[in-house]
Amino acid sequence: MSESKYYNPVKVLEGVDVFDRIIEDFVGESVVLVTTAGTRKRFLDDFIIRHQLKPAFVLDDCIENPTFDSCEKLYNQIDFDQVTKIIAIGGGSVLDAAKAISIYDDSRSFTAVENAIKQGEDLNGFTFIPIVAVPTTAGTGSEVTCWGTVWDDIGLKKYSISNPSLYPQKAYCDPKLTLSLPWETTLSTALDALSHSLESIWNHNASETTRQYAIQAVDLILENLIPLSKKLDSVELRTKIMSAALNAGMSFSNTKTSVAHALSYYLTLHKNIPHGMACSFSLPHILKVYLEDHTDGVLNDDHLLRIQSMYASLDISTSPTDYGIELNEFETFFNAGTQSDRMKNSLVNLDRLYEELSASY
Repeated sequence: MSESKYYNPVKVLEGVDVFDRIIEDFVGESVVLVTTAGTRKRFLDDFIIRHQLKPAFVLDDCIENPTFDSCEKLYNQIDFDQVTKIIAIGGGSVLDAAKAISIYDDSRSFTAVENAIKQGEDLNGFTFIPIVAVPTTAGTGSEVTCWGTVWDDIGLKKYSISNPSLYPQKAYCDPKLTLSLPWETTLSTALDALSHSLESIWNHNASETTRQYAIQAVDLILENLIPLSKKLDSVELRTKIMSAALNAGMSFSNTKTSVAHALSYYLTLHKNIPHGMACSFSLPHILKVYLEDHTDGVLNDDHLLRIQSMYASLDISTSPTDYGIELNEFETFFNAGTQSDRMKNSLVNLDRLYEELSASY
């Protein structure tokens, strides 16, 4: 277990209607609003008009799983000499895109940013526009982390961006913003949070603090996700799942992810599986293998049984076949995961995990 000190500088405002306070972040600022057309239609345009807010730029063409090309299109709409703040309102993809376009140097060219990301540079030679994050889903945790993801849809590769300056200054976590989410999105993002929390436990970088955040998230999801599936309009249940997502984010903000995410990238790139499902289908398998070697007092057999029961109740498959991986492709899929830099964070025995997953065929 890591003995390093816990660090997270994000000022978190959590609770029903805290989003109303975001008007404070427009005062005296030249704001780039990063969002989606759907979010604008659901509530954002009305909010802007009602409070007479005047963002300098509104970028609403964010896509799911942002690519270098999609980020460049957003980037080229920004006047970096004018802008003083980015306010990102949306799901994880919006927050990832906002982080990618917050980075600039004297060239004001996204090509310089793209090259630095692809070369794995630390980005310390760049300047960063401060970000305020407003998640409209409960799962990604990006509102409290200093990293994001950009996809190369041509080279079929996932790239991480990471720098302490990418921590948002502030995060508004308002569960009411998730009330309109359909069940499919609610489920996928909640499972992403479950994955983040478990991943930060079976992790070389774990500490007492991160594990405390993580197990709170696990318990909140196991207690409230099934009830939420039956009552999507419950503010109380939405609040608990958003709290779980926030706790998971606070945990993996210091550990990074691990084996389940390493395995997920192949599914997203090659099978178009939504990220939350891709990084969570393997969790019961991983936990089973992890518990064979670890009795850390945080996770136990009861957690495994509860997760298996929840998956069965919500009809979540744990078979690679149901995610497009046939037996003749399994080794390619698994080997791709082992090549991910996230795999080095894992405390899970990979040989036994290979046997466990392949036995499901």
